[in-house]
Amino acid sequence: MGKNTLISLYNKQFLIKEGDLISVPYNPLYKTTGTLVLKKILMFKGSECFVFGNPYVCFLKSKVFLKIVKSYKEKNLILKKNKRKGFQKRLGFSKKFITIQVLKIN
Repeated sequence: MGKNTLISLYNKQFLIKEGDLISVPYNPLYKTTGTLVLKKILMFKGSECFVFGNPYVCFLKSKVFLKIVKSYKEKNLILKKNKRKGFQKRLGFSKKFITIQVLKIN
C-alpha cells in the first residue's frame, strides 16, 4: 500500500497518493506552470498508522511536492426551453482547470 494523504489545495480537499493526477479549479492568484511545495496536510496515512492534524499536520519535514502538468478549459452548456412555446435559449461558459501531478510525499 502507498501513502494516502488528505491535502487542502485552492480551498478544496483532495485525497492523494504518489503519482496521482488531480484536476483543480483554476485560480488567477496562483501560478499555472512549474512545481509547488504544499504544507497544508490535513491527514496522513502511512503503512500502519494514521496521523490527523489539528487543523494541519505539524511535522517539520511534512511536505507534498506537486507538478503542474497543464491547464485546460471545460465547456458547459445550459439549455433553456419552454414546452410548446417555441422558446429555446442556449447559454454556455468555459470553466478553467489545472491538472496537477503528485511527485513526492514526505
